[in-house]
Amino acid sequence: MMKSVILTFVLLLSTLAAVTGQDIYGSPYSYYGIGQLVTQGSGINTAKGGTGIGSRPWYDLNTANPAAYTSPIVPSNYIFLADYAFSFHDFTFSDSHYNSVESSITNLTMWFKPMNNLGLVVGMSPYSKMGYNINEVKNLAGYGNYDVLNKGTGGVNRYYVGAGYTIWKRLSFGFNANYLFGSLQRETKVQLDELDETYARDRLSLANFAFDFGMQYQQKFGKNSYINAGGIWKKGTQLKTVQTNQLINAETSSLLIGWDSYPDDYVTPDEYGVGLEVSLFDKVAVSGDFLYKDYSKAFLGNEVTMLDTRRFSGGVDWMPNPASQSYFGRAVVRAGFFYETKPWKLTEQQLAGYGVTGGLSLPLSNYMSRINLGFGWEQMGTSATGRESVYTVSVGLSLHDKWFQKRAYD
Repeated sequence: MMKSVILTFVLLLSTLAAVTGQDIYGSPYSYYGIGQLVTQGSGINTAKGGTGIGSRPWYDLNTANPAAYTSPIVPSNYIFLADYAFSFHDFTFSDSHYNSVESSITNLTMWFKPMNNLGLVVGMSPYSKMGYNINEVKNLAGYGNYDVLNKGTGGVNRYYVGAGYTIWKRLSFGFNANYLFGSLQRETKVQLDELDETYARDRLSLANFAFDFGMQYQQKFGKNSYINAGGIWKKGTQLKTVQTNQLINAETSSLLIGWDSYPDDYVTPDEYGVGLEVSLFDKVAVSGDFLYKDYSKAFLGNEVTMLDTRRFSGGVDWMPNPASQSYFGRAVVRAGFFYETKPWKLTEQQLAGYGVTGGLSLPLSNYMSRINLGFGWEQMGTSATGRESVYTVSVGLSLHDKWFQKRAYD
């Protein structure tokens, strides 16, 4: 039954991605670099502000820190975690107004616990995403105004295997070995009546391995109450790049000329994070994270100056009565907020954004399996650079099961 549910859900997500992933655009700010970098974590983390560096939930999987892979203590030794998100973007700049939508699979993870102090995962999630459709009006002396259409799609995905190990009851370490792989496609079309319409298209392919590490320390201070502290470090990596360039006839879509080039390899930023969580009576957990990205050695293109970023986030999750047999007693309510600076420096100032999130985890027939619902609102930018509001709704599954155990029959 469990395998059938997983297969059905994955096929549904794949179908949604195929149907809605065509010619759908997200944030105009994804124009820069390799697109917008995605904060690591599942829909569970996103619903509580993106926190999770210090979190050790006993009833579900935390993917924001690999040291937390040992935290689930429920009877199941296998968890399948999947999330799908739909976002609506509202962008305003001067007298212009721009709306767009995007939807995608945001997380697929399988977790195993072969021993009490060892947790293993394999999964995939987006590392960056690009999706913009921008119309610029420019002026040419002796001609007047003309349009330049810019489109960009694609992103870099993260495929990973990881492990978490508890050395003793309080101290845990973990790591992820990641393979970053993806492509970015950009098109630029100049519309001049006197000229045959052509447009330029380039596809940038990027790939390489990357590693990240985490640790957590847990201190008990009362009945079923804990203080958890954690830290993560993600080492930046050099992405090998190959660019395919094409000049295309707009009327016939035929290729006029094409060539390959080898631009400077892109380098992702180092990331450092710390987090703290206070968990009370296995019911309420309040968490806070700080995440810093160092762009001093990073290179993600020459379109704009990149600056170091800082992210502050807080969140809470609440299960009314974990021991209850009632449906809503075992449901989990989540809420959170965040504030972060963005890496782009536009009009002599660094962009910033802030937002609020929330979510609900509802039990399925299996005692610990859940459907996870989430929502979020974020605003970033200014009137000088363009102000964007993003509304996100997500749905996910957290399916628990017991593997590699013999059943006894009378």
